[in-house]
Amino acid sequence: MTDLDGRRRPVTSRQSIALSDVQLEVAEGDLIPDIVAISPEGRKLFIEIKNTHGCPLEKLDKLATMDVDVLEIDVSSYRVHPLDDLDEVILDLAPRVVLQSAALRAMAITIADERAAREESRQTDAGRRIALYRDRQMLNSPRAAELADEMVALGLADQMDSDDTQPSAFRVPRRQWQAAILYRLGATVYPDKVDAVAMLERLRQRKWPKPELDFMSSEDTNWIAKYIAPDFKSAYEEVASYLGRLQATGVAHEDGRGRYFMTQSGRDTISRAARERSKPTVRRWMSMSGWRNDRESLARRSQNCFNKMTDDLIT
Repeated sequence: MTDLDGRRRPVTSRQSIALSDVQLEVAEGDLIPDIVAISPEGRKLFIEIKNTHGCPLEKLDKLATMDVDVLEIDVSSYRVHPLDDLDEVILDLAPRVVLQSAALRAMAITIADERAAREESRQTDAGRRIALYRDRQMLNSPRAAELADEMVALGLADQMDSDDTQPSAFRVPRRQWQAAILYRLGATVYPDKVDAVAMLERLRQRKWPKPELDFMSSEDTNWIAKYIAPDFKSAYEEVASYLGRLQATGVAHEDGRGRYFMTQSGRDTISRAARERSKPTVRRWMSMSGWRNDRESLARRSQNCFNKMTDDLIT
């Protein structure tokens, strides 16, 4: 039989048995099996001979209600054999399958019990994880808070969540770990790219994900979201969802292989904010050197400004 993990589990070993009290086509209730015999264990055994067709469905349904073992022997490929040769064919050579037996039923009950136990354990684990996901007690990282403020100053306030009442797979406020992702995108210069796994690994180094909501399998995460809590996300799912949101708002671009880099639009937002913050310095420099505000120089200047403001915040 196939168990819960998709593996074939043997019920009994292949063996030869000596039958007793063998009878042909005798009525058993409203059924007439091809052969009725008694097994060595004293159980009644029905044997069906498959010649032109197998055991019909209605007969199988009736057999399922009876406490008997049923074996089907397929002789359809031996129809041209001489009659005298069929003894060996029927007893040993022809393919055969157990349609039902006490051993099969016992194994089915065992597998069903295992399924129930696994389901109960899964429900318990899911309940614990959902409770952790909805726990709103947050740690606060002063350095991450400062980084979030810098992202606001760089014009990226709309890309972070200030509302921390929503459930989370992280132990720090959403805007703090989101600020760290924005920083990583801003500090990654094309053609370099980053993906959700690399982003999450950075956050793990700071011990920000809630431990039991990290390293979850997609199967477990999707099961909880499908059957219990539709809003549930693991730490990875939160990061991946946030990157998708940044793509939707034009801040990040995804290359079709799950890797991201900051778009020119996102860098332009930083450039404008950096230019506003450095206006007095820019004006003095322009008056002294006649510097012209071309796009490439400003972009390079804003990138340097971005790096200088944030390098000491995340190391």
